[in-house]
Amino acid sequence: HMALLGPRGIERLALRVASATEATKRAITSIVGIELVDPAANNFREFAVKLPGEASDALAHLDSEGVLGGLDLGVWWDSMSSCLLIGADERTSDSDIDALVAGLSSWLEGIGR
Repeated sequence: HMALLGPRGIERLALRVASATEATKRAITSIVGIELVDPAANNFREFAVKLPGEASDALAHLDSEGVLGGLDLGVWWDSMSSCLLIGADERTSDSDIDALVAGLSSWLEGIGR
């Protein structure tokens, strides 16, 4: 794949991924009650957020709305059961980001936050 893209194509792909990740991160962290696990971290493709509830509950809600929400980090670490790993790549569209924001926002409304 990298050979087909060539040096300029790889650079453009990396910039697209970085841009999608940053746009997703900005949109998600603009939701009151959701914060970055490590605000000082540099991110490429994925980042972790802390939710004001269980990540598994948020993912179940997102799934019911047809939104792929990420990975519940509590599956690996019990202490991170309220943390969600969210990924973005070159295929992430504005409508994908909007759907994720809307889904998380409606989940928060449902839990009274």
